[in-house]
Amino acid sequence: MSESAEQQISKSQISKSQISKSQISKSQISKSQISKSPISKPPISKPPISKPPITNRQSPIASILLIVLLAAGLLCASVPGRSLWIDELFTVREVAEPSIPVLVEQVIQAERRPPLHFLTLHVWSELTGYGEATQRAFSVACLLLALPLVYALGRRLGNEAVALLSLLLTATSPFLILYGPMVRAYSLTLLLGCLSTLAFLRWRERPTATSWLGYLVTALALIYTDYVGLALVLAQGLLGLKRSMFHVPSSTFQFADCLPRLSASIRVQFWAAFGLLALAYLPWVGVIVAQVGRPVLPADFAQSLPGYVLKIAYPFYSFSLGETIFPWHPAAVLGGLAVAVLAAKATTFWRERPHSAYVLAICLGVPLAFTIFLLSTFATDITFLNVASRTALAAPYFYIFLAGGLARLDRSPQACQIWVIVLLAIAWVVSLTNLYTGRHYHNPIYAVPMRQIVQQVVADSRPGDVVVADPDSGFDYYLARTGSGTTESATMGTTESAPTLFSSVEADTLPGLQAAPPPRLWLVTLGRDRTRAMEPTALLSWLAGNYRLAESRGYAPQDPRYQRFKQLLLHRPDYDYKALVRLYVRR
Repeated sequence: MSESAEQQISKSQISKSQISKSQISKSQISKSQISKSPISKPPISKPPISKPPITNRQSPIASILLIVLLAAGLLCASVPGRSLWIDELFTVREVAEPSIPVLVEQVIQAERRPPLHFLTLHVWSELTGYGEATQRAFSVACLLLALPLVYALGRRLGNEAVALLSLLLTATSPFLILYGPMVRAYSLTLLLGCLSTLAFLRWRERPTATSWLGYLVTALALIYTDYVGLALVLAQGLLGLKRSMFHVPSSTFQFADCLPRLSASIRVQFWAAFGLLALAYLPWVGVIVAQVGRPVLPADFAQSLPGYVLKIAYPFYSFSLGETIFPWHPAAVLGGLAVAVLAAKATTFWRERPHSAYVLAICLGVPLAFTIFLLSTFATDITFLNVASRTALAAPYFYIFLAGGLARLDRSPQACQIWVIVLLAIAWVVSLTNLYTGRHYHNPIYAVPMRQIVQQVVADSRPGDVVVADPDSGFDYYLARTGSGTTESATMGTTESAPTLFSSVEADTLPGLQAAPPPRLWLVTLGRDRTRAMEPTALLSWLAGNYRLAESRGYAPQDPRYQRFKQLLLHRPDYDYKALVRLYVRR
């Protein structure tokens, strides 16, 4: 039939009268006609099911890769302007030990951490080199590897939207962009923390021998990397004691149901895992006791009520806005307001998922409480500014929590959604900008450009010059890398002799200087709070009587408001610059 003929057939040609209900009589169909004998049905051919094309909604791999690349760009952009600070210098020097036993002994003597990070970085450095860039690359790689794990945690605890949002928050967090590239255990601890929690959740869902062994290995690696890993493993143990965390049917669920009512096989796996972890950690317990017993110089507010308040509040500020924006900055105020709105929305979101909320609360709260306890009892020399960095492995759980608030914003008016996101983005952009430009650091030791300081001093020095530098400044490290006591002038193309370096420890330095006074002396000192007793007062007094101050250069200046705040809080004068270079010429 042609197409024109088909169009002539209309619905009006089919009349309802042609099909009458009377034509179909119930009598025509009798029950007797229906036989009870089996009727062989002809096979029904089903059309093949065509799978829908994979989209970004179904396969978020493209989104994950884009966010990881964004994080890599942000991290790598922060590396060139950095110099190693004292803790990183300890890591670099310990990792450079040629013998593993000597390395471990150095870690025991100089650090308050387990040795796995140092051993891992030692192997990495043997393969890639002992340069500063390659060692920072190890930390960056660990943080980038942790990002997909954060996504997986967000998906298990929330949903796809929460997973992507938590990944984005973690990847662009000013806090992690600051600490991620440091040559310390922060990134590796965060990676192993996420990995161990995922392994625990998998074991919770499928308590098999393989999942049990996977959790045991990752948890053991974590606790031998950083002591805060013990707190996260403890948190995972508390999750295991919660009966509902395992797939065991129950008609009467109670929030506090515990492990003894679970099946025997799960009880055996649980206690065996944590028993083996405790047994494997026994060889290091004696080291912990020795490290805890060392005398320390307490930090300000170490065991006071204001100190406890600051230790509790500061990590949340640091996770939320970073450590390169002060709370009185307008962007910080608005960003804090946005975080408060997100926290309120997140509370509503996670209230609907009590099991996931319990995981987040335990994995965030226990490590923070553990760190605050340590810094208030045994490690009182560590200031409240370091609580967040010492608990960096808890940051992903905070971002997953906030991601729930972002996901819940879809139920708010559109204007509210836009304002919250814009205000948080502005605060993070300001914080990251300060990070890259070396401004408004809460802990300005991270912003001291010691590499550039050494280059400038060497370029401006003359034969016979002497440099007296604080031993914890890193000046000696970068001076040794100028090339066998010489440096190549970038402008003149000539080779100049590097100045003689002395330590600023007065007992070693001052007698030698008094016996043979140099014509010119460079003094490199750090601004100090807790260690202000290290200031070379006797040396400064001798210089004032025998030399004139020809030049003074300050680096990493203090924010004036921050300086006034510290003076008001500490009741003492504060330094203007974190690093000060002074040139003295003999009278």
